[in-house]
Amino acid sequence: MVTVLLPGGAEIWISDAGARVDHPAHQHTGWTAYLHTGPDDEIGQQIYEQPSTGIGLAADTVSLLAFLIRYVDTYRPA
Repeated sequence: MVTVLLPGGAEIWISDAGARVDHPAHQHTGWTAYLHTGPDDEIGQQIYEQPSTGIGLAADTVSLLAFLIRYVDTYRPA
């Protein structure tokens, strides 16, 4: 899992559909990202899911990064 820290203690947790990031590119199952607003928020809110099946690791990663740039730029802690 990859974690992105946000202001106010929130985090974005990123992994594939199997909660992993450590397998070969041809086994990529699609990125997901969940917003966790604090230490008691173990489930989080899904904020990103691979836009379509079969787009591959490179295209999915570009899509995720574009989303994260927009999201982090507009994120305001509650």
